Amino acid sequence: MNQDERDPARVHHPLCVLRQIEQAHEDQETAQLRASELPWGEVLAAYIDALTELITLHAEAEQPDAEQPLGQSETGRPDPERPDAGPAGGGLG
Repeated sequence: MNQDERDPARVHHPLCVLRQIEQAHEDQETAQLRASELPWGEVLAAYIDALTELITLHAEAEQPDAEQPLGQSETGRPDPERPDAGPAGGGLG
């Protein structure tokens, strides 16, 4: 090893080296994606649609039905099918 290689001015910071490696990797990936014959726009649109549907289903499942009070049927009476029905939350009686 000669004196120039040990000169602090010539040694690159490790994070700088990692950024260069990352950039080279990213450039290679981009080139491979562009060379691919897959319709990436359609694939990404389908993926986003699927994620949106999952989020919507999850949000709907977490929200209680705003039209019916908890424990009551559509008629407004305690619902015997639901365990939380009734005045004390323990059924009809």
